[in-house]
Order: sequence, then structure tokens, then C-alpha cells
Amino acid sequence: VCSFRSKQWYQRRVRGLESDRMTFERQARELQAKLEEVESVVKAKQGAAIASLQNKISSLEEQLDNESKEKQNLSKNSRRSDRKIKELTLQIEDERRQCEQYKDQMEKANSRMKTLKRQIDQNFDEVSAAN
Repeated sequence: VCSFRSKQWYQRRVRGLESDRMTFERQARELQAKLEEVESVVKAKQGAAIASLQNKISSLEEQLDNESKEKQNLSKNSRRSDRKIKELTLQIEDERRQCEQYKDQMEKANSRMKTLKRQIDQNFDEVSAAN
């Protein structure tokens, strides 16, 4: 009787363990399926994030190129403007010198004219006194 009971206990125990094993295997398959699904979703999100970042990088590189070209143009225009300012400054200085020269010439001419007028007046006075 003892061996029969122990066989029954053993068989029940084996059936219980087999049931547990099957439950664990089913749970393992379900968890594996969930894991694969999560990995798939993560891969898709990573792919989308990578694509988005690559687009952003391309956009920023294009913006950098445009700003570099704009900076070059501004620099070129700035140098051109600086040259023009120097040219105009030299031209103004030349015109000021000419103006000073003309002023000096005018003062000399006025002085000479006053001298000549005085001489003419003296000559008229001498002629009038002689008559």
C-alpha cells in the first residue's frame, strides 16, 4: 500500500511539475512575443529618430553653408565699402588742399589788386596834381 501511495504521489507530483513546466513554457513564449514586439517598436522609433536627426543635420549643414556664403558676401561688401571710403577720404583731402590753394591764390590776387588800385589812385592823384 505504501508503494502504491508513493507511486500515486509521485505521479501527481510529476503531472503537477509537467503542468507547471507547460505553464512556464507558455509564459516564456508570451514574454518572448512581447519582447519581440517591444524590440520592433523600439527599432521603428529609433529608425524614425535617426531619420529625423539626419534631416535636422542636413538642414543645419545647409543653413551653415548659406550663412557662410552670406558672411563671405558681407565681408566682400565690407572690404569694397572700406576701399570706397578710403578713396572718398583721399578725394576730400585733395579737394580741401585745392580749396586752400584757391583761397591763398585769391588772397594774393586781392592783395595784388589792392596794391594796383593804390598805385592807380596815386597815379591819378599825381596826374591831377600835375594838371
